[in-house]
Amino acid sequence: MCIRDRLNTSALGVALPGLLASLFPGAEEEDTDCYPEICSILTQVRGGVGESHYFQCFWECVLLTPTARLQALTWLNKLPPAEVEPALSPGVAVVAVHALVRGSEDRNVLVQRSVLDLISTHIELPNMKISFELAVVLTTALLPVLLRREFALTRRLHSWLLAPSGESMSENARKAVVTAMVEMFG
Repeated sequence: MCIRDRLNTSALGVALPGLLASLFPGAEEEDTDCYPEICSILTQVRGGVGESHYFQCFWECVLLTPTARLQALTWLNKLPPAEVEPALSPGVAVVAVHALVRGSEDRNVLVQRSVLDLISTHIELPNMKISFELAVVLTTALLPVLLRREFALTRRLHSWLLAPSGESMSENARKAVVTAMVEMFG
């Protein structure tokens, strides 16, 4: 009998961020033996505790556990868009943005890339899936990426800021960037 058959998801409560932090390292590489089992456990836990609580704890794990940050973001980036949407719902948006800000400040460039990959595909600034205030917080944290002079990071940041055509900024993106710059230099 494997662990997922004995898992009582309703009793997880406050232990969930720690459980997630311990599971995500096994979900990094798809070609490992434990990957399907880990993904199965994560899916079962997510279904058992509810989407909102699961993603609240997921973002707490990303925010507070640097050693699991890359694997957690990599796992989330691999999910289909419909499964990622609850991770950015209004109920968890504040902790999600703070976790993404912390990830953008991580010394590991791969974590920074994962953050930018996630936001460029799931938090469309032109369409403002998050509140304007949270968009400004995120933009303020991400603009210093341009100073790092790393092409991969800069390209990902541009794809997030620019309209889907890639030619110009939307009005929402322009307002967020201007407000972020005023906060940074004002």
